[in-house]
Amino acid sequence: MDNASISVVRYAPPYYTINAIAYAVTYNTSVITKYENTYFLDYNRSFKSLVGHFSNRDALLNSMKNNSGIKWRMNGMTIYNLDGSIKYPYMYIDPLEVDSTQESALFSPSYQSANYVFYKSYNMYFNPPIKNQTF
Repeated sequence: MDNASISVVRYAPPYYTINAIAYAVTYNTSVITKYENTYFLDYNRSFKSLVGHFSNRDALLNSMKNNSGIKWRMNGMTIYNLDGSIKYPYMYIDPLEVDSTQESALFSPSYQSANYVFYKSYNMYFNPPIKNQTF
């Protein structure tokens, strides 16, 4: 994640929208992919908000699996060779032409990225990090 790229677009609790650049290094294809993403978070679906609404941890976890409270959209990407040279130039995805917004599955890379940028923006986690997750 490029910390300098993290930018809050919408602060309207319980709804948050944050832009950020994420990188994925894929050694088996020898590329680095730069993703320009937007993350949409609904704090009503956070662990802290949901925990009191369920009688047991399995029901809570199932609810979170069905709706993590996080969506994301890729706005554009560039693919580089491992030496930093451009393999495929920047590709912009116009959200007015293509709605690439999708749900973030619980603990998926987009979920983890959204949780991280939320933390960097507000100094608190949307959901506890995996290592501290208590189910």
